[in-house]
Amino acid sequence: MGYDIIVIREEEKDKISQKAWLQYLKNDKDFRLTESNGEMVAIWILDDVNAPFRYYEEFGMISVKNPDTWVIEKMISIADELDAVVKGEEGEIYDQNYIDKEDKDGRLYLNTVSEWPEPKSISVSVKENISKRKWWQFWK
Repeated sequence: MGYDIIVIREEEKDKISQKAWLQYLKNDKDFRLTESNGEMVAIWILDDVNAPFRYYEEFGMISVKNPDTWVIEKMISIADELDAVVKGEEGEIYDQNYIDKEDKDGRLYLNTVSEWPEPKSISVSVKENISKRKWWQFWK
């Protein structure tokens, strides 16, 4: 189980072809192509870390499970080359504008924080009513 992020074209009829993916891999020397359980897997080798990129011909997409920030950045550069977008399982788009900053631990902070609603404050009358109840009278 994990969280998949994919490189995919927005138009269903315009899938990423296997030929386009292989051409990209041919030009990017940091990838090693292999096969696992009948699927094409490109291993991105960076320093001592390997990140598997799985290609699914049926859907015309490239998928990475639980990618770190630097892998997402690589996926964005691949999407730019293949005229595609990077999406999460919940439909969120990852692009250069979406990635705001990283802290020293490599955690990703997103611009969406500014879109969160302000917390609603409890009115004084409700607070007073809560304070008059006994602890076991939570339903009143």
